[in-house]
Amino acid sequence: MPHGILFIAYPLGFVAYYPALCLLNKATIPIRIQLPAIASCILIIGSMLWRKGIKRYNSTGT
Repeated sequence: MPHGILFIAYPLGFVAYYPALCLLNKATIPIRIQLPAIASCILIIGSMLWRKGIKRYNSTGT
């Protein structure tokens, strides 16, 4: 069930957690700096997982 974590949990975290920090004035780093940094980290992790999956992929041959 790791797909649920990547496709549901992380996007919900972006949509709910970080804007709530900004609204409650609890964000220590401005949100316009924080969100792109976190998004780029997740992009790098996703790219590494994609490459690992492509290396192990076997087609059916049809």
